[in-house]
Amino acid sequence: MYLSRVILNLEHLDVRRALGNPYLLHQLLWRAFPHREEGGAGRVLFRVEEQRSIPAPVVLVQSDFVPDWSALGTLKTAAANREFNPQLAPGQRLRFRLRANPTKRLSGEHAVDENGKMKDGPRVQLFGEENQLDWLQRQGERHGFELLDCRVSGVETQRSRKREGAEMRHQAVTFDGLLRVTDPAAFLAALQSGIGPAKGFGCGLLSVARV
Repeated sequence: MYLSRVILNLEHLDVRRALGNPYLLHQLLWRAFPHREEGGAGRVLFRVEEQRSIPAPVVLVQSDFVPDWSALGTLKTAAANREFNPQLAPGQRLRFRLRANPTKRLSGEHAVDENGKMKDGPRVQLFGEENQLDWLQRQGERHGFELLDCRVSGVETQRSRKREGAEMRHQAVTFDGLLRVTDPAAFLAALQSGIGPAKGFGCGLLSVARV
């Protein structure tokens, strides 16, 4: 995996449009990766970072392949890339940050098909800090970690629109805290693939650092 720190140029019209539309930001960042006919980009996750010391938007990007950021033409400075190969062990404690879209699938009578079998119900947003933390704890059980400490911030509804499509809305929540690795293989898979839905809209990237 590779991590890139990208500082975008607000003087560029494409950047100003993309910052108000996560779908367009996704399209902008994907210019740095091969097209499908050239092998594809692989898994790419990204998150817009809040950094008061820098008067320009900073985007953290994690990818399977080395990006070519010169293809964007919208950078404030040259992007910094580094290889990311975490060494994990059971019981290891790590600081983390996750920008995520906490949701759940509804079930019940409305989620039964014509044969009387249960099917996936509609996905709904989870509101309230308690529900959002419960969601992250469940994600930890699935993905090989347990929460030791966590705070919720930056809750907002993101609005995106494809050029000819209807408006799409995603709730985005930032989690910061301390976790303990319980299953290194499952946790590594979560780092590689991201956590939760709306990954194409700037959610799902789990960043970790040593305590």
